[in-house]
Amino acid sequence: MATHYVNHSITNDMGIDNILTIAARPSGSNVYASIDFDAGIWDSRIDWEMELQRKTNGVWKTIGTFKGYVSAKSPSNRTYTNVRQTGSQRLLVSFWQGGSYKGAAVTPTWTP
Repeated sequence: MATHYVNHSITNDMGIDNILTIAARPSGSNVYASIDFDAGIWDSRIDWEMELQRKTNGVWKTIGTFKGYVSAKSPSNRTYTNVRQTGSQRLLVSFWQGGSYKGAAVTPTWTP
C-alpha cells in the first residue's frame, strides 16, 4: 500500500521555520509511522503525540497512541501492530516545543 505524507512547519523561538515530515505506511496488519525534522541550521527538540485513528460511524476515534520527540539528529519511527484493516484510517500528530503547543498535522486518509 502507498505511503501517505504530510509536511508541517513550526516556527522556533528564533523565528526560523522548521519542516517536519510525517509519513504513514500501512502494510498488512501493521502501520509504520515516521517523523523527520529538517531543522536547517537550528537543531532543537520537538515533542510529539501521534494518534492512529479510524473513522467509525462518521467520527474519528483514536485506536493507538505513541509519544516521543524528534530532532534533526534523532528521527522518530514507530510501528502500530495488529491493526484491524477496516474503515478509513489516518495519523494525527500534535507538536510541542519548550512546553508550548505548536499545532498538529494530519496525514491523508487511507482505506485498507
